[in-house]
Amino acid sequence: MDILTLVIITAVISLSCSISVFLMYKLKFQESGILSWVLGSFSISCALFLFTLRGRVPDLISIVTANLLITYGFAFIWHGMRRFIGRISMLKTTLTVPVLIVPVMYWFSAVDPVLWIRIIAASLFIAIFSGATFFELYRDRSLNEPVARNYLGILFFLNTSVFILRALITSIQQGTGAFLFSGHITTFTFIWTAVFFVGLTSGMVLMISERLRAQQRQTALALKESN
Repeated sequence: MDILTLVIITAVISLSCSISVFLMYKLKFQESGILSWVLGSFSISCALFLFTLRGRVPDLISIVTANLLITYGFAFIWHGMRRFIGRISMLKTTLTVPVLIVPVMYWFSAVDPVLWIRIIAASLFIAIFSGATFFELYRDRSLNEPVARNYLGILFFLNTSVFILRALITSIQQGTGAFLFSGHITTFTFIWTAVFFVGLTSGMVLMISERLRAQQRQTALALKESN
């Protein structure tokens, strides 16, 4: 399977994730942080669709904008996780840090085109926000949603590891050529990312379901005590 096909598949899965979680939000459960998950997944799916246009639209769109969107995607997922588990908003950080990738992507696409540096930069930004999400899930495991937290924590740890590994291998190999023909590491990364979004969708649904069950138990207990 070629990289272009994998990118399209991953984009569709990411879009499905955002739609599924948004429907749960609208139909059952309007809780802090969920819309950030939706926005994050949708942003990543848009970025992946822009990747497929590489060579057919200006690099400012298919490289700079796409990588900015994918960085924002993981940033909003991290922000949403913080809000869902009851921590203070860090919206300024969420909105400003991803912008740091823009000058790197612009310089190494328009001024001095170097694919492997762009891959390293994108991988590190994704690893940073994935690692931060893992930290939020595991730093206080006495809170609610224990099964979902453990499951998502493992998923984000693996995602962080994959992208750090991708950055390290790329820094050694320093491959050249077009992104959509950039080798086995990129192919594996997109296979993993597709798997990751399937896991992320199920994990978010599980976390919402655990929160709903906990609220139902509290309501039932309150009614019992009132009687």
